[in-house]
Parts: sequence; structure tokens; C-alpha cells
Amino acid sequence: MPNHSIFTGHLLQALEGNAETTDGIISANSVMSYVYDKVAKDQYSRQTPHYGYLDGDGDFIFKSPNIGTLLEEKEKDLDILVSVTSPETKLFPQVSENLVDTIKEYLSDPKYKIKLHDLIVQKIREVLIQLSEKSLKDMNKPFTIEELNRRLEKYESIIQDLQSIIVCLAYWGDEQHHSIMQKIMARISEELGPRDGLVIWTSLRPYPLIILLYSAGIAAVASRKYHTLATLFMTNVSSLRDSSTSNELIMAVGKVILDLTEVFKKLSGNERYYTPRSEYLFKMFQPMLDDLLFLGQDYENFSIFSRFFWQQFMLT
Repeated sequence: MPNHSIFTGHLLQALEGNAETTDGIISANSVMSYVYDKVAKDQYSRQTPHYGYLDGDGDFIFKSPNIGTLLEEKEKDLDILVSVTSPETKLFPQVSENLVDTIKEYLSDPKYKIKLHDLIVQKIREVLIQLSEKSLKDMNKPFTIEELNRRLEKYESIIQDLQSIIVCLAYWGDEQHHSIMQKIMARISEELGPRDGLVIWTSLRPYPLIILLYSAGIAAVASRKYHTLATLFMTNVSSLRDSSTSNELIMAVGKVILDLTEVFKKLSGNERYYTPRSEYLFKMFQPMLDDLLFLGQDYENFSIFSRFFWQQFMLT
């Protein structure tokens, strides 16, 4: 918002209605979840806000459709329970801490190998179902910035759990986990094959696979597991331009990733960047990767490596 800092601007937007739950309630938790998400991902922001909780239960309610009727009650001294939908699960899907903890536990002991495999396969199936939703398959919908933002956020939300899983595999896993990482990439690529339609929407379809590759690549570099990185690159996947052929993952992504540069240039403020795709991904990945791997200032170095690699790859 004009004349305000990035934090204040998003805070005001939250209070003005953007942080409403599906029930029309604005609470302190929904406001803070909205501000955390927006400030952390804002391309001009250099901060990631944090918030905590006071002891005890309850929440501060800024707005609720039921408040008016409660004030009309005759028995004023009675305590009345107002149910508030959790903003972190409804408004802004977060990676389940239980999921990450479970993946770490399964990675720590070979006896959990089958359980780990079955859990990841379940998550792959969930993602494939969501990627096949009608709202994402409509490739002829007219272009608007609002629709572009909606699709980006939808893809990011759908792939979030699987993204955290593959980061854990690349960072804490070893060679016995390479095959399940390759399965993630191969199965997701099958759903993201070519379709007819508006160029910008067809160009955006490989975005979930690119999220997975970037995230796993940075995690592998952070843990100095370059063999894992090489294994990921050489995974055989369905071609993203011709469903009847297959390529190594690095080649399949390399053939479509330049198209995404034009997609991200259309976002407000990104047209001035030389590498708008990398700038957007840098901001988008930071909160999740920092929370999972505690990279701190090293995140900048790993992201610089990633951007350098892609620039060099595309020039060769």
C-alpha cells in the first residue's frame, strides 16, 4: 500500500479483510498468518516476521459476523464460546510439523524404509489428484494478473508437503533414498505434460516440478551431497513438451524453464529484473527452507549457486 512500509501495508490489508477466514472472522492469528506469508514472499522485503503465543487459550477477535447477535443476548454475564477456524490450516496451508517429524524419524532408521515409501506414495497421489483439478486444467481462461497469482499460489499450496519431503530426503537422506526421490519427480512430470491452450498457462504447468527440483537441489548442495544432486538431474522423466518421449530431468526442465521467465515478468515489479524467475523463487523458498534447514545467511549463497547454475546451463 502506498505511503506505508511493506509490513504495515500487508498488516492493513489483513485488517481490511484479506485475513478473513471462510467464516468471515478476522482474528489475531489469521492476521499474523497473513502478514507472515505476504511479507516473507514480498519481492521487495528483506525480513521474515515471526509471532508467538501467550500462555492459555483463546484469540483476539477483530471481526466476527456473530458478534452483533451475541451483544443482543439478555444474559450478559454468561460466557459464550466463539469457534474460530484455524487460519494456518484453512487460509494459509502450512507444512504439517507432524509430517516433517515423521519423515525425519523414518529417515533415521532403515527399518522404516517401507513406511517411508508408502507415506511418500500417498502424498504423491494426493498431489496428482489436486493437479488434475478442473480449475488448473482450464488452459483457455483469459489472462489476468489476478488469475496468474491465483495459479501460482495454487501450485505452491498443492506441492508444499511434497516439497518439504523432498528437501528432507535430499538433506538427510542417503543413496538408499535416491529411488524414492526419482519416483517423486517421475510421477509428477507425468501429470504436467503438454496441453493445448493459452501459452502463458501451458508455460506455467511445469512450475510444480521446478519447485521440487530447485528445493531439492539447494538442500543437496547445503548438505554437500553432490551425488544426490547428480542423481536428481539424471532422473528419467516424461518430456514436458512431448508426452510420447522422455528425457533426463535436467534436460526436460531446461527446455521449458526459459518460458517461465516471460511468465514471471508479468508480475508487478518483476519486469525490471534480469532474472525475474530466480528472484521470485528466491523469495518464495526462503521461509520454508530456513525453517527446515536453518540455513540463515547461507541461503543466499546456495541460491546464488542455483541461479548461477541455471544461467550457465541455459547458455550452453
